[in-house]
Amino acid sequence: MKFVKPGVYEHEVEAEIVHEFLRNRARGEAYGSIIASGDRARTLHYISNNAECKDGELLLMDFGANYGGYCADLTRTIPVNGKFSKRQKELYNACLDIHNYAKSILKPGITIVDYTNKVGDEATKQFLKVGLLKKKT
Repeated sequence: MKFVKPGVYEHEVEAEIVHEFLRNRARGEAYGSIIASGDRARTLHYISNNAECKDGELLLMDFGANYGGYCADLTRTIPVNGKFSKRQKELYNACLDIHNYAKSILKPGITIVDYTNKVGDEATKQFLKVGLLKKKT
């Protein structure tokens, strides 16, 4: 995170991540990394990783190391300039609330259908709260 700042390019962030993998004795990447800043983060499976990260944007990083026969998978979204705007923080926290809810109900005995429905209901509640969805009138 200390490496990310306005003006750095997505591929430079990717190179820093891979450098850390190798420095720590991983075999390399578990899969091709997605490093997407700004609107590019909305592109499913964005792989160009070649744009400049700009002030005020968020940076989506989806990456994983291949270490000891294990392929990790990690996704994080951070502000390029190190500080979330008020709206970015509101949306980030809504997603975090959904994530925490999903973890809290994942217990033995819950069916995948019930789990999916409950998480979907919570997502709808959160998205309504932050204005990403509107109730049909």
